Amino acid sequence: MPLKSPWTDQPKSGYWPTRYFIKFALLEHYLDKNSCLKEYDTVAWIDSDCIVSRYDLPLSTWLGDVVTAWDVNALHPTVIIVRNSLLTRGLMWACNSAGRTLFATHDWSDNLCLRFFSATPPYDKLMRYYSAKELCAMPPGVYPIPPDIRSQYEWDETSWSLHLSALTLEARIKMATAFVDDHKLL
Repeated sequence: MPLKSPWTDQPKSGYWPTRYFIKFALLEHYLDKNSCLKEYDTVAWIDSDCIVSRYDLPLSTWLGDVVTAWDVNALHPTVIIVRNSLLTRGLMWACNSAGRTLFATHDWSDNLCLRFFSATPPYDKLMRYYSAKELCAMPPGVYPIPPDIRSQYEWDETSWSLHLSALTLEARIKMATAFVDDHKLL
């Protein structure tokens, strides 16, 4: 496993692949009424470096049993919205349990895991993908991706959230503070 984030020269801090599986563990937990003592129809995972900017859009805006985003790198599970059913609970269990065993050492373990299980029966009909620009857009002009490609996924006023991925902690805090202030989110 690389010792540095792919976008910075800084060492990874808390960047171990096993941490990615917490999203599946928590989604599985909140979908199980026996585990969390309450039954939810819909649960969502939002990465901690993602800022919701469109509070007027409820989770029901995005249709599908399991909803996530895609971008230039294909699957982009910064936001995962899951509707409660036996199959979706099974998918979250498979990702959290078997997925850890199969993919824990991969740098993008959650992406690989979700891609693997959602591509095969019985889970192959569950996924619905939306552009990262709509669901979890990247900040404009930040990443070293060709501008014409990058612009397809960059935040604008229609985007539900802004994802500050693969940046130093200091850069994320600075950008998040400016974004929240500029858009009067608090």
